[in-house]
Amino acid sequence: MMDFSPIRHLGLPCGPVAYRRAGSGVPLLLIHGWRGSSRYWQTTAHAFADIRDVHALDLPGHGETPPREAPIDIESLAHLSMNLADGLGLERMDLAGHSFGGAVAAYM
Repeated sequence: MMDFSPIRHLGLPCGPVAYRRAGSGVPLLLIHGWRGSSRYWQTTAHAFADIRDVHALDLPGHGETPPREAPIDIESLAHLSMNLADGLGLERMDLAGHSFGGAVAAYM
């Protein structure tokens, strides 16, 4: 299996967010679970890269995204994820989340 795309960074008002991107097609935003990272989605990104524009973010304090001083809760992470999607120009996308990331996706 190919290695997942290299980390990219996007500056948001709340701070930088790291993410990985692979493929092309209809956008798919992937949100990992607590204590995970975008690398969790390597197999998924590989499987969908031929038909989807896959984006997998690192939540604050996970992977390559630095921690935030403000408390982290599902609502704030949902807003951060939407801000990332807006910053990437994703007007419409499908969402998938694992564990805690599923709660974030559901809130979105």
